[in-house]
Amino acid sequence: MLSIPDELELLDFFETTPLERTPEEGFYCYQVSDNKGITLVVSFSGIEGSFQIRLKNYEEEMVLFSQEGAKRLVLRNDASGKYLYCEFELGLVKTSAEVRVLPKISVKWNTLLN
Repeated sequence: MLSIPDELELLDFFETTPLERTPEEGFYCYQVSDNKGITLVVSFSGIEGSFQIRLKNYEEEMVLFSQEGAKRLVLRNDASGKYLYCEFELGLVKTSAEVRVLPKISVKWNTLLN
């Protein structure tokens, strides 16, 4: 089961309410857009341990990352600002994702073998 930030922390990070939510299933979906036509859709399920992002340029989907095995979803802060950090673990494979919405939308997704 994926541990996730509470809804108020997520509201503060995304600066919007969820596009979809089913709290009893631990499912949330957020959508944010920037002034350059980039839209980010982030969804995750605490019960299923899944995390997914979609990047769109206007309405055209450019990137879809979907991963199961999510263990921890936390909000972090560094010199560049706040970001959503997700850790995955599947056997000997460790993956992490960083999602930023301010000052611009960006995603980093890394996979390493132990």
